[in-house]
Amino acid sequence: MDKMPESLPRLQKDDVKEAQKLVEEEKPNARERTRSIWIIVLAFALLASIAVIVWLLLSGRPDQKIHGENLETFRKSQSESSTEPPMEPPKESLAVSDSTVNLSDYDENLTITASGTISVSGVLNYAIAVNSTSDVILNLDAVAIPSLSASPVKNLSSGSLTLNFLEGKTSFLTGKSEDGLAELSFTGQSYLIFTTPNLVRISQTVTLSNPSQNISLSFSAMGGFRSLVYSSPELLPGDYEVYVDKELVGTAKVSE
Repeated sequence: MDKMPESLPRLQKDDVKEAQKLVEEEKPNARERTRSIWIIVLAFALLASIAVIVWLLLSGRPDQKIHGENLETFRKSQSESSTEPPMEPPKESLAVSDSTVNLSDYDENLTITASGTISVSGVLNYAIAVNSTSDVILNLDAVAIPSLSASPVKNLSSGSLTLNFLEGKTSFLTGKSEDGLAELSFTGQSYLIFTTPNLVRISQTVTLSNPSQNISLSFSAMGGFRSLVYSSPELLPGDYEVYVDKELVGTAKVSE
């Protein structure tokens, strides 16, 4: 066998050990660098996720900023809008000259031009104006007028206007002004008048309660009011508590 040429370099044992040592020392360093890279990647991913969540939360909360409005201005506008009627009745009014009027046939303001005694029944969400040349009496036969106007019934006549609640019938009227009923006269069956300076919001029912006589009368009147007139054969003289959606809003008295 031919011998290895003497000119070839030979690795010494110490050189081999030194190389192996360097390799072993480099392994943990490489693992540490890999782990650091993964930590950085995960940190960026976490920050990105948090940024997305925050953006989604803010985009779902318009009260934080509305087209440059500050928060207090926006909340004030929201508060004001929640305390006033959401809509106003149309300014146009339909003239009615009949002596018998069924309010359920109409969906607008009415102006009654007839004179004398007029029979009125049904439901109207707007308002009645009476414009006649003489005194007028409206006989209310199971009438409901949850009006969007200041007053459910307004007198434009030169004479007087009287609302007469027929015996055995339940009727009610509401208006957006506490003094909207001041110019009217009331006769007939027992009735209750309730006024308040604050707009009473309604979503379900109004209840009139007289605990001393074990009387509780409820009716539906969507919207809101500052004045209320209610007449019923079950309404006896005495003091009544007025509840709206089970919340006490004031008291009223039915005279004998």
